[in-house]
Amino acid sequence: DINNLKTINDTNGHETGDLLIRAVAESIHDLVRNEDRAFRIGGDEFVMILKNADEEDAKKTVENWKRNTHAMQSKYPFDISASIGYSYGQGKDLQEIINAADKMMYEDKKKFHEQLNNRR
Repeated sequence: DINNLKTINDTNGHETGDLLIRAVAESIHDLVRNEDRAFRIGGDEFVMILKNADEEDAKKTVENWKRNTHAMQSKYPFDISASIGYSYGQGKDLQEIINAADKMMYEDKKKFHEQLNNRR
């Protein structure tokens, strides 16, 4: 879930917000292996499905994404940031996996906003 999209839309316009969405999509696309899949599932939400991945693979993917976005940062007039959650479990109910990842993402979003408020 992209951080600060509404603020960017409100202060810089929707064209800039769309550019942010495309930047995040590009950063995710750069991580997808042949056997993986990535989807935009909402206005500013994305999901990646990593085939035969475990928690360590998920953590590495998150770290790689953060490195990619940091490297891309100079190309854009805004911060590229997202709240991230992940879950895994071959053979588990897909909705359970999505709900666990969503819960983690909302916890990450809460931390992001707390840090943002502490800077003010």
